[in-house]
Amino acid sequence: MIQHNDYLERITAWLPYARQYFYQPSDREDLLCYGVGYDSWGVQTNQKAFTAFAVAGVMNKEESTVDEALRLLRFCLETHIEGSYACTDGRKWGHTWISALGTERMMHGVEAVRTFLSDSDMEMLRRVLLSEADWLLNDYNVTAGLKNSSGRNRPESNLWNGAFLYRTSLLYPDSPNSKSYQDMAFDFFINSISVPEDESSEIIYDGKQIAPYFKGANFFPSYALNHHGYLNVGYMVICLSQIAMLHLWCKERGFSTPEALYHHAGDLWRLVKTLTFSDGRLMRIGGDTRARYCYCQDYLIPSWLFLFDKYGDTDVLSLEAGWLSQLSREQDHNGDGGFISKRGADLKAISQLYYTRLDSDRACSLSMGAWWRKNLDCLQTETPEIPSEINRYPKFRSWMDAYHGSFVHENKGVSCSFTWEAAEGPTALYLPSKSSDMAEWRHNLSVHVKGEGAIQTYKVMRKDVVVFEGGALTSGCYDICEDIYITEGENEKVLARVNLLYALLPDSRTALLIQHAICPRRASIEEVRGLFLQIPNDIWNNNSRSYTWESDSRTLSGFGADMETINIPSNWIDIDKSIYLERIYGPEGFSIFRPGHRQIGFKKVKASPYSYEQGMLYCDEICGEFVDKKRFFDTRELIADSAYVLRPSLGTGTARSHVSFRVDASQGFRSVGVTAEDGVRYIAVLPVEDKNSTVLLIDGIAQGTLYDMATGRSFSISNNKVELGNLHTGKIFRLTVS
Repeated sequence: MIQHNDYLERITAWLPYARQYFYQPSDREDLLCYGVGYDSWGVQTNQKAFTAFAVAGVMNKEESTVDEALRLLRFCLETHIEGSYACTDGRKWGHTWISALGTERMMHGVEAVRTFLSDSDMEMLRRVLLSEADWLLNDYNVTAGLKNSSGRNRPESNLWNGAFLYRTSLLYPDSPNSKSYQDMAFDFFINSISVPEDESSEIIYDGKQIAPYFKGANFFPSYALNHHGYLNVGYMVICLSQIAMLHLWCKERGFSTPEALYHHAGDLWRLVKTLTFSDGRLMRIGGDTRARYCYCQDYLIPSWLFLFDKYGDTDVLSLEAGWLSQLSREQDHNGDGGFISKRGADLKAISQLYYTRLDSDRACSLSMGAWWRKNLDCLQTETPEIPSEINRYPKFRSWMDAYHGSFVHENKGVSCSFTWEAAEGPTALYLPSKSSDMAEWRHNLSVHVKGEGAIQTYKVMRKDVVVFEGGALTSGCYDICEDIYITEGENEKVLARVNLLYALLPDSRTALLIQHAICPRRASIEEVRGLFLQIPNDIWNNNSRSYTWESDSRTLSGFGADMETINIPSNWIDIDKSIYLERIYGPEGFSIFRPGHRQIGFKKVKASPYSYEQGMLYCDEICGEFVDKKRFFDTRELIADSAYVLRPSLGTGTARSHVSFRVDASQGFRSVGVTAEDGVRYIAVLPVEDKNSTVLLIDGIAQGTLYDMATGRSFSISNNKVELGNLHTGKIFRLTVS
């Protein structure tokens, strides 16, 4: 079991590295700042660094480190609206929807140095907290909404603002508004992890029925979250972490917590737990717009401590240990004490603000682990006060959300998912459940096209998803659009229209992928990636991946390698003795593109189309269709037309015979067949044009039946032919032969 010293060791190693980012105001020796010291994120970066110096200084009994922590805290307090100083950009901070976030994250640090605070420090802290609480009370409205586009989707900020108000009411019960703070906190909590059914709920918390306080749902009934406009697994974690910080602080101080704080927390945890690999790494099936394995990932630490104490979930102990092992591996690899200093070196060159922001998130979350594991008796045992046998939140084996066109399925050692409304366009995963280091979600297993514009966007035109016993199926269509050109007058263009089918067959082991893309109008295109299976090749797999195919094999290093494209003349490829990939039809062989730098970085958006290409994760890109030189595609020219099957590797690096075949279909459809690991044959059909009927010609099957896995409807095969009628969505059929 992880102990507080395991966390403390990591923070202590970081402090000397962090000091290079100190700023000492020349006119205020009593103040100190970590990072750039600007308003907003600069303030929060300083607040988070303060917690690490506070916890490490007190635990290590280092007076100089405690003194640094005190000066960091004073910079935070004095640059507030209530203070006597200003941030380095000349502004003061406070009285915004996000002001409470950094303050909430620093309060365990305040607890650590509380006995070192002077009377003037305590008075300044009181002024800042009450000022922020009064602003929320008098000038801020509680709202909620399902979709990010509504402008009302605020689950995480409702939680941190509610927690801030409740905490402030406990710290200053003599405040004339103390009771009002708690009343508004209740309102915030009810409208945080809120779902549509809450509108008529008869649930009562703290003597109040919740329905009259309902302002709107932030989560779908499935507990999917559309924060920032996509299925955002990371911000599900941020919600849990905000609950955790107040819960653990109250436990430490001996305060009671409001029942409303935990509204749907366990239900959300069940989904987050499902979307967490066994080593603690998040399975972000909806993708991410920012740096991999940072920020939201970090705040799982306080979340796990809370979930262990509140719900007795002992599974979090192994998750906690697994994640600490991974971040320790990276810190040790860096060799300078920094948490992300090597893979974040290019980010630091562009934005010291963003770099220190990410580093301080890790420092802050580690300091929470150190402080609460040291000071809470309930966290110093592997046996929770609530027996784990009554844990009500086991993982889902299968989960789906219709709005985002998303499913995830984990069974028999395989994790498989797809999401249409994802951060960077449709994305899929297929990998061994215990190989989190093989997961990447930037356009993964979807067609990627790039032309002359600075920004690519992915507009989902149609999507359908269904789950069935042992598997799932999704199909649909999306446009790849491009905008922001160097030439005046050029507007957004559609570069490609993509139809796609992805399915996990009922054996829970075999996945099918069909891709079809055309160019709607003549366009200049410089990148095409069909298939596009991305395999991370970085720190966490020792910077080495092995690939085996029909006539050869290679072991490839990741970051630090030169750019190259490896052509694989084979119908199959075995990836690191983990994933077996087989071509059904499409381009002959495969290409492995190796970019020569870490390419998985921040998402480019129209508001910030900067040219920064360096990323924070290296991936080998396994492609079918592959274009890396600019050329024109004509109107309705095929960009991609291929199908593949994915299975767990046998570890032998040999082909599997007779597992897949192409089915001849009438014009406007693509169809393939696969024999699953259970010996059952399945046929997949993807419409790629609007046609009135679908007729499949199945070679060698004179008589038989197709059973629709989604509806149970059957279709008879006669003389190698079956008529399916007018299909508008992809289908998976079980094939039986008479």
